[in-house]
Amino acid sequence: MLAFFSFQNFKNKTYRNILLVSVLSGIILQSFLYPSLDYIALNIKNNESQFYNYATIAALALTIPQACSILISYLINNIRYTRMIITTTTMLSLISVIMLFLSHDYNLYAYWAILCGILINALNLCLNRQIYILIADKVKDLQSDIMLFATLGNVIGYKLSNLFFSKFGNQSIIICFIFSIGAIFLALRKIPAINYTLKEKCNSPVTPNIGNVTKLILKQQNLITFLAIMLAIVLCNSGVILFLTTKIHNSQLPTSVFANIMSAMAIGGFIGAIISKNTKLQSINSINILSSAGIFSAVCLITFSLNNSPLVWNILFAIFGAANALFLINMNVTFAQFIIKNKALLAIAPLINGCTMTSFYSVSLIGPFIFKHLLQAQFLLNNILLSTSLISLTLMLFLLIVKGKLAGEESILT
Repeated sequence: MLAFFSFQNFKNKTYRNILLVSVLSGIILQSFLYPSLDYIALNIKNNESQFYNYATIAALALTIPQACSILISYLINNIRYTRMIITTTTMLSLISVIMLFLSHDYNLYAYWAILCGILINALNLCLNRQIYILIADKVKDLQSDIMLFATLGNVIGYKLSNLFFSKFGNQSIIICFIFSIGAIFLALRKIPAINYTLKEKCNSPVTPNIGNVTKLILKQQNLITFLAIMLAIVLCNSGVILFLTTKIHNSQLPTSVFANIMSAMAIGGFIGAIISKNTKLQSINSINILSSAGIFSAVCLITFSLNNSPLVWNILFAIFGAANALFLINMNVTFAQFIIKNKALLAIAPLINGCTMTSFYSVSLIGPFIFKHLLQAQFLLNNILLSTSLISLTLMLFLLIVKGKLAGEESILT
């Protein structure tokens, strides 16, 4: 029986509000702000250079905020929760109101979207402190519920954002964002504030600076092995949205095709999140689940590289969405459990999250630039995608082979 049908966690007010903030911030970014950049790119006609430049910016917008995580986490590690949420939501509201009057400048609009992503990422990193102390025993359920409700919201969100953008332009996206920030702020205020730093809570001797955090992470050899494999896979998959946008552009298809495919992927993600809630699946080794999910993802992308039918693309990206949801949930849980079980890491949790997120998304920044130049150099899109997908498949198989060696650290595989 699916654990999803047990509403025990939802009786916890703190759990509900943390879930609301995580889900709503994910929906407004993933299905409104970032896709609107792709819509703008797809509306650029008869100028290949301008299209590739803006499509690359759209792809980078997904990763730049996360790549800044190490700097953000360093700044917020010892900032009081209340001050953090008031300052950040105020900044988000102000720059968004200003952007309403400058929405005709699409380059400025892209920079605004990236800055909003950075500030929301700061809120989420700050929220980790509350999660690891207030609901530490519910982390796996929380990750599954976030994926479950966020993907369900994205199914509708992609459709609405395309409709709003087509009818009213990017100003409608900005207005939706402003209202969402208001709702996020109200939920954040209802979450109990942790008025002490995690360093004080855990009485850790680790001085919270980037150098010491890096040394601490490097001592975790099994974590480093796992992280290296994940980084290589992230690099290979970092061009997926750019490839999709380019395929649609080259086929001269409308923006609705992009919105439909993203909705299909969100539906798949919703199904993947439901599957992750299965109590039997939760007892399975997380490395097995994410490796299997990664293999399915790679196979979907390989098939996508060999196919030119939008209908088939929808099916493939629905499967890809389900597999990717299972992959991300188990990867996030792995890192969360590692931090929770290590007092030295828990003491500086925002910094640890910042370091790992920056590692992942810095690699993601490299991919679109490489793929953009390969495409402009007349390398065949399908050949590039096929090659990167085969590399991902090989890495997932390798992870299954070496998982026994990783089992030495309980925090990695439990």
